[in-house]
Amino acid sequence: MEEMDRIEVQHTPNPTPVDLASQPQAAAVPAGDASGQPWYARLTLASMLERFSRSPRSNALLGVCEDGFPMLFDFTDPRPGPLAVLGDAHSGKTGLLRLVVHSAVRYNPSSQVQVAVISNHPEEFAEFSGQGAYRRYSLGVFDSEDPAAGQALMDVAAAAEEQYRQKKNDLIQLLVLDGLGFVPYAAGDVQLNLEWLLKFGPALRVWPIAALHTYAALKLGRWLRHFHTRLIGHMPPEPAARLALQSGLDSQDLLSGRQFAVHTGERWMKLWLPLIEDSRRME
Repeated sequence: MEEMDRIEVQHTPNPTPVDLASQPQAAAVPAGDASGQPWYARLTLASMLERFSRSPRSNALLGVCEDGFPMLFDFTDPRPGPLAVLGDAHSGKTGLLRLVVHSAVRYNPSSQVQVAVISNHPEEFAEFSGQGAYRRYSLGVFDSEDPAAGQALMDVAAAAEEQYRQKKNDLIQLLVLDGLGFVPYAAGDVQLNLEWLLKFGPALRVWPIAALHTYAALKLGRWLRHFHTRLIGHMPPEPAARLALQSGLDSQDLLSGRQFAVHTGERWMKLWLPLIEDSRRME
């Protein structure tokens, strides 16, 4: 995909004149420990969000780079296109989706960000189901096997079209797709709306973000071609050569459950995810 060369994912030590390192932190984090792990390898989701709490609006956090700076994704720049999170079982795909969603709602008001989730395991996004602290951000959490999931996807597309007609771009919608196995079996109008969102959504600030198992991704054919930005987790080198779009990544060396890599247009950058804080199953 030629679009890969145009990706500009922000790697910034400091989004404002105030240095992030000068902020109070959620927990004291040493430079390293006896195991040789860097400080960012010990961050939980809560402490990672707190540490980079001065990230600018209209951004979300993709992880922490090996130099200790955050990797931010700018929702106002459509050039990267939809995001695909790819990896083997237990590579951390769901954990990365949760980081993106939690950071998006942490760094932005509910009047600016809305989240719809379609998942094989909706319980992993229960906090966005319309109850509790995140209810103002939630468009719902849907089981991918529930017919309501297809209607939710079409509702997101309708809202995006309405924004276009009214020439508004003040609302960011995240369409989180934890698995795309339902797509080939979905109704024709659902498939057409999804394809429309994959092609035109980012320009309207509607962002499809999908997590796919390595071998499921290899079988998706034309659907995967729409995902110009790919975050690669642990997987064997053979499928990585087909899925990564760029050479030079030793995907088998990525720490399963904790590391992903993204190509920035110049080189591969490794990202650290937060530690899992609870008993949720992170695929």
